[in-house]
Amino acid sequence: MRKGGFLIVDFEFTCWRGRPPKGMTQEILEIGLVEIDLTSEKIIKKDSFLIKPENSNISNFCTKLTSITVEDVESFGISLNEAFSILEENYRLSEKCWGSWGSFDKTHLSKECKLKGIDFPFSKNYINVQKSFSKEKKNKNRLYSVENALKDLGIEFEGIPHRAEDDAYNTAIICLNICKL
Repeated sequence: MRKGGFLIVDFEFTCWRGRPPKGMTQEILEIGLVEIDLTSEKIIKKDSFLIKPENSNISNFCTKLTSITVEDVESFGISLNEAFSILEENYRLSEKCWGSWGSFDKTHLSKECKLKGIDFPFSKNYINVQKSFSKEKKNKNRLYSVENALKDLGIEFEGIPHRAEDDAYNTAIICLNICKL
């Protein structure tokens, strides 16, 4: 893993039990971002945004999983483009190395950006933190969950699972621990 500033990103998506209803697509519902300094092994700052979906609704299943309600998004949600503009200004997304737990978030982000005609906001310098953790644990074939990786390190998950800021924060804690391995 590189030394210096590094961004950990997590997304929560609209979801349903089973396939999306006809005419709907899975969309980013929440962005969580934590910036860490791998040299000093400290969290620098963190942010989160609720995103107003354009082509889907927030199902009861999604609310049960994430705790995000329609009312939350109506009151506090912003557009995906607006969130990316704020994050670029505050974190220089396009210039910094970044990572996520597994490749799903990166892959889905790329698809959603193409679908909505939005420029991909992050740099090409990406690290799959889940794979890096497995490699550091000398277990390349095991794909740990965030919760299991933390347990393996003797650390408890902080916050609410399936909330982007909390998932990003816990992934950042794992990254900082990888630096110590």
